[in-house]
Amino acid sequence: MTPEPASRFGARLAAGILLLNLFVYALAASALYATWREYETRVESSTQNLARIIESSVTGVVDKADVALRSVVDEAERQLAAGGIDAAAINNTIARQTARVPELDGIRLANAAGDLLYGNGVDPAAPVNVADREYFQWVRDNPAAGAYVSKPYVGRVARQWVFALARRIEHPDGRFAGVAIGVFPVQYFTSFFSAINVGQDGTVVLRYDDMAVVARYPEVEGSIGQTQVSPELTAMLAAGQPAATYTANAVVDNIRRIYSYQKVPGLPFYVFVGQSLGAVAADWRNQALAMLVVLLLFTLVTIVFSRQLVQTWRQQQQAEIELRTANQALENRVTERTVALRASNEQLLVELAERKQAEAALQESEGRFRTMLEQVHLVSGVIDTGANITFINDQLLALTGWTREEVIGRNWFDLFIPPQAPVREELLAGVEAGTVAIHYENEILTRGGERRLIAWNNILLRDADGAAAGVAGIGVDITERRQMEAAEREQ
Repeated sequence: MTPEPASRFGARLAAGILLLNLFVYALAASALYATWREYETRVESSTQNLARIIESSVTGVVDKADVALRSVVDEAERQLAAGGIDAAAINNTIARQTARVPELDGIRLANAAGDLLYGNGVDPAAPVNVADREYFQWVRDNPAAGAYVSKPYVGRVARQWVFALARRIEHPDGRFAGVAIGVFPVQYFTSFFSAINVGQDGTVVLRYDDMAVVARYPEVEGSIGQTQVSPELTAMLAAGQPAATYTANAVVDNIRRIYSYQKVPGLPFYVFVGQSLGAVAADWRNQALAMLVVLLLFTLVTIVFSRQLVQTWRQQQQAEIELRTANQALENRVTERTVALRASNEQLLVELAERKQAEAALQESEGRFRTMLEQVHLVSGVIDTGANITFINDQLLALTGWTREEVIGRNWFDLFIPPQAPVREELLAGVEAGTVAIHYENEILTRGGERRLIAWNNILLRDADGAAAGVAGIGVDITERRQMEAAEREQ
């Protein structure tokens, strides 16, 4: 039987190893994509929940202010029916109602001519006229309109960006008598939004019906009143969607975010909450880096394995050739036996030398492997088949509070694994069986007794004879991430 040429066997083996690596890389890419979609879904849910919470808060604040404003209107109309406005009495009513709504800059009353005569910050001797204000003209010309919420403007009394909640005051015969105005400082909403955790580069925006910015966090100079929005939002508003989630680059800072918006029922407002995709990608990139390291290790292992396999195959092929040559020589001439035996002994010495070279190459590979484990910015360690620690990198030492001299040679489970944890039996059984779980999550103990949850990627190490020699693990601390997920589920 003619042996297969080495070149053909090597080509077939290389093709098989390549296909195997491509398959594993494809699985990793699919897993990374699924993880990215999971992050996106989590952010979408977070922005939607925050938008609903903020919408409810805005509605509550405006409703509370409207109750106070109604009380002031009722008192003003009662006094008009009794003969005229009593300045002291109406100002006392305004003061009581304003104290109940600290979110307001104040409540003020204007007469039918638009002169502000009563309320917080008003000087009756030098009244400010607001007859040109949009809210004044609206309630004056629409007797049955009820409360009116204005667009943001710079107040002539407040001297800052505000918006007004206005109600009509009437004489007993229904004639227009003036306007009661609850003034909201835009800064209140900006401060309120700043207390909401939307992550790095996140934003919260309150917009008017025409998309004019009412309040924004973080603040951007000159943004109040601006109406520019992204094409994605324009399309959704044109479709009449009162609430939606979309991804777009912000017009004001060009940061790409996942946005959720919510129409405020009964008010001319929309609430927008955006969280940056860059912040989401940072956590995802860490996972991708860990997976890439594992893939590179897998590739390295398959290359080493294939080289050893080719070397073994060549040795077997050579041995078969030598055996046939020896048998033929024995059949032909007895005298050549000694020569054949000497050649066989010389070949054995060559094979022993090659084995020593292979062992040296394996040790060199292990050295490079340890160096790489030391340099990755993840926790990593190596144990032998008895679970004794043979290597531990600086990141794992820093996380647990031990020094390298204190842990090398000690039992991994006795030092780091909580009592009764099943990982001890599972890992040792895997090493004995010649296979370990590639992905594993378990808690470890720090020197101070703190428990940290680590997501491991494990590799079974083998010696030059192919026997299990230990386990190498690369992991990432996911304690805070799991706590955050638990907190979100409880909400």
